[in-house]
Amino acid sequence: MKFKITLYLYILLLFWILLYCLSPSINSGDSGEFITTSCILGIAHSPGYPLYSLCGKISSMFIPFANYAYRVNILNILFTILLITIALFWFFNNCDKKQKIFMVIVILSVFVFSESYFRNTLQSEVFVLNIFFAVVIVILAYNINKPNIWHLLSFICGLAIGNHHTIVFLFPGLLYLFFTSKHNLKKIIYYLLFFIFGFSVYFYLPIRASKQPYFNWGNPSTLRNFYRIITRKDYGTFQLTIEKPLSYNLKNIFLQTNRYIKNTIKDLTFPIFIISIFSFYVIFKNNKKFFVFLITSFVLSGVSFFVLSNLPFEPLYDGILERFYILPNSILILSLITSLFYFKIEKIFYTIFFLTSILCAGYNLYMNFPKCNYRNYYLNYDYGMNILHTLLPNSILFMDGGDDTFYTLGYLQAVEKRRGDVELHDRGGLVFRNIYGEDFRTLTKEQKEQRRIKVESNYVNIRPVFYSTFNKNVLTGYNLIFAGCLYVVDSSKIPEWFKKEGFFKELYSYRSVYSDYYDYRSKALVPVYYFMESTNEKNFIKSFNLLKYCYFRWGDVDWLKNNISFHLHTIGYELFNQKEYMLAKQVYEFILKINKEDINALLNLGVVYERIGDTNRAESCYKEVLNIDKYNPIAYYNLGVFYWNKNDWDKVVEYFNKVLELQPQNETVRNYLIRAFIEKQKQKK
Repeated sequence: MKFKITLYLYILLLFWILLYCLSPSINSGDSGEFITTSCILGIAHSPGYPLYSLCGKISSMFIPFANYAYRVNILNILFTILLITIALFWFFNNCDKKQKIFMVIVILSVFVFSESYFRNTLQSEVFVLNIFFAVVIVILAYNINKPNIWHLLSFICGLAIGNHHTIVFLFPGLLYLFFTSKHNLKKIIYYLLFFIFGFSVYFYLPIRASKQPYFNWGNPSTLRNFYRIITRKDYGTFQLTIEKPLSYNLKNIFLQTNRYIKNTIKDLTFPIFIISIFSFYVIFKNNKKFFVFLITSFVLSGVSFFVLSNLPFEPLYDGILERFYILPNSILILSLITSLFYFKIEKIFYTIFFLTSILCAGYNLYMNFPKCNYRNYYLNYDYGMNILHTLLPNSILFMDGGDDTFYTLGYLQAVEKRRGDVELHDRGGLVFRNIYGEDFRTLTKEQKEQRRIKVESNYVNIRPVFYSTFNKNVLTGYNLIFAGCLYVVDSSKIPEWFKKEGFFKELYSYRSVYSDYYDYRSKALVPVYYFMESTNEKNFIKSFNLLKYCYFRWGDVDWLKNNISFHLHTIGYELFNQKEYMLAKQVYEFILKINKEDINALLNLGVVYERIGDTNRAESCYKEVLNIDKYNPIAYYNLGVFYWNKNDWDKVVEYFNKVLELQPQNETVRNYLIRAFIEKQKQKK
C-alpha cells in the first residue's frame, strides 16, 4: 500500500510542477494553430492532426476556467500524467521487487524534465499525445501474447496515425511481432477492421472542411485535396520542411548521426543514455522478440529519421528538430524500465544506479526549469494584439509569411473574437480563405506573384491595405508606409494622423521584448519590433546603431543576421555616396563581423580604404575576396584599377587579363588593357 501512496504523491507533485510552468496563452510556432483548430474544429496544416483537434475541443469545453488557450494547453499535462501513470502501474504490476518503483520514478523524471519533452508539455503541440500512444503501444507489445491484445493494438495504431505520422516508426517492429505469431485469416481481417476504425478519425477532415471553418488548411473537402493533406504533399511526404534537404553522402550521414547522439545525451544526460543503451542488451538476453521490436523502433525513430530528414546544421533547423528527439528518447526510457524486470544487481550497485539517476533527474530539472518555464509567457499574445492595435477599422491584412503571425492572429480573431472588422489573408493561400483563385497552388512562382499583385491592388482604393512583410516593395507601383510591425499602402483611405512618426510606440505592449528566451521560435519572433524600426529609421547612424543592437541581442537568429547584413549594405552604400567614408568603413567592417566571407562587403570595404588612403588594407580586401572566390571578376578588376593608380602596369595587365578570361565580352576592360599596354611600353622607354 505504501508503494501506491508513493506513486500517487509523485504523480501529484509532477502535476503541480507542470501546472506551475504551463503557458497561460498562445506560444510560438504551431501553438496558436492547434489551439484555434481545437476550439473551432478547424483543419490544421498537413496532415491535419484531426485527433488532437478533437481532444483539444473536449479540453476547451470541459475545463471550466481560464482562457481558451490555457484550456487547450493543459491537455498535454493531462496526457503526460496519464502516460506516466500507465507506465508506473504497468511496472508496479509486473515487477517482483516493488522497491524498484523508486528507480522507475527517477528514470521517468529524467525523461519528463528533458528539455525537448518538458517544453512541449507546457504548450499546445501534438508530440506529447504521440508519446502517450508510443507508451501504450510499447506496453501492449510487451504483453503481446495476452488474449485480444492485437485487436486493441490495431485500433490504437490506426488512431495514433490520426495524431502524428512518426508513430509509424514503431510499425516495422510490430509487424515483426505479428509475423512471428500465429494468426488465422479471420483474425487478420478483424485486426484490419480495428485499424481502419481507428484510422477513420481522418474522416473528420472532409466533414469539417465542407463547413468551411475559419482555419481550413488545403480545404480537404475534395478527394484530391484530402489525399494531399494526409500525405503531406505541400511539404514533400518524407520531408520536414518545404526546403530541400542536404545532399546524401557519407559525411552528412556521419554529421546527422553525431547531431542525434549529441542532442540525445543533452536531453537524457550521459549516464542515462549509456545505461539505456546497455538495457537493450539485458532485454536481448531475456526477451529477444521484444528486443527486436524495441531496437527497430528506436533506430528508425532516432538516427534513421535524422539521416532521412537531413536538415542543415543551423539554429533554425535545430529548433525544428528538437521535438523529434522525444519519440526515440521515450523508447530508450521504456527500454531502461523494461530491463529492470530482468536486471538482477547487488544492493551496492543498485544504490549507485539509483543515486546516479537521482542526480540526472535533478540536473535536468535544475537546468531546464528556467528554459521551459512558460508561466509568464505572453510574447505571441502581445505580438498579435500589437498588430490588431495597428490595423485601422475595416482593414485588410496580407501576411507574407510566418506561423507566429498567421496562427496568433487567427486565434485572436476566431477564438477570442477580436477585430471581426479586419480581413486576414496569408499570401500563400493556404491558411486563411484563399482569394487568389482555385488554381493558385498550381501556378509557377512568377505567376503567383503576378496574381497576388493583381488581386491585392484591387483593395487599395476600397479599404486600408496592410502588409506583414520585410519587403517594402511587396506591392509593385505603390508606396508603403512604416506602421509599427507592419506596412500600410499609402492611399486616400489612410488618415494623416496615422502617419505620425513614433505613433505606434504609444500603442504597443513591450513587456515581452526584454525577456530571455531559450526556444528558437521565440528568439526569432522577439527582434521584429527593433528590426522594423531600424530598417525604417531615416537617420543612417541611428539605423546602424539599432541594427548593431539587434545583432548583439539576438545574433543567433538566422533570418535576422541575413536581413541585418542586407540593410547594412544599403546604409554603407548611401554613406559612401555621401562621402562619409569613415562611417561607411565602420558599416562594412561590422558586416564582416557577421559574415567574414561576405564578398560584397570586402569589395566595398576595399574601395572605402582606397578613398581614405589606406592602400595596404584595400589590396588586402581584394585579395581576401580571391581567397574565397578565385573566379571573382570584380576583385580582379578592382585590383587592376588599384595598380593602375600605382602605375604598376605589369600587375594591371595581369589582373585585367584575368577579368577577360572570366568575362571575354567585357569591352570596357579590353579597352583599358590596350591603354595599359601602351603605358607599359612608355614606362620601358
